[in-house]
Amino acid sequence: MAFLSASSHSGVSYFSSSTRVNSSKNEKQRFQGRTVRDLHICARSEESQSGNNLDKNFVSVKGLKIFAKKLSSSAFTPYGQVVEWIDDMEVYGQDSAQLDLSQGTPRFYIMRLPARGLQFGNITHHKRVSQCLGGLSDKPWYMAVARSGLEEPQEEDIEAFEVPPGTFIKLEAGTWHAGPLFDEPQTQDFYNLELSDTNQNDHYNTWYEAPIQVRL
Repeated sequence: MAFLSASSHSGVSYFSSSTRVNSSKNEKQRFQGRTVRDLHICARSEESQSGNNLDKNFVSVKGLKIFAKKLSSSAFTPYGQVVEWIDDMEVYGQDSAQLDLSQGTPRFYIMRLPARGLQFGNITHHKRVSQCLGGLSDKPWYMAVARSGLEEPQEEDIEAFEVPPGTFIKLEAGTWHAGPLFDEPQTQDFYNLELSDTNQNDHYNTWYEAPIQVRL
């Protein structure tokens, strides 16, 4: 098996063929020869002892391919909202982004991500905040999601969507997500609305034994 570390902003990690990135020699030796179930139990035990809230649950998914769907409000409803442009003076209503930023200090920033392909090795959720993500380029990007309330999303739980330019998505608190994903250009900028400590204190992960591919 191969493992990679998660991106602190987007909750995405990517697998190489034989190495675990950002791992020490001791860490590699610690995981060598263990089954997925062993790793799962080991990770839970170590997280409990350390007090770290970043869950490292390991799920066996081999060679899964998910076909990206066109984004629509109806298809995305189980995971959040699709938000598009409105007239400047339009009043707040049901179709406006319904935000939950009540459990901390909101943080709104632009994050720059490198292109790493349409694949992911872990999926992430944030329990205390809704999250808004939108691209600043004229290129589409992709997001894999699974509904909130799942302990460990399985292959049948995950869907992927193509997010067109000029649109942002709001993820409900607890929605599992991997992305933004894209393979061109070399970098893309995204605006991100979450809490000031989301990446440090509200970043829960489930890891997969093999990378999950998003197909167009």
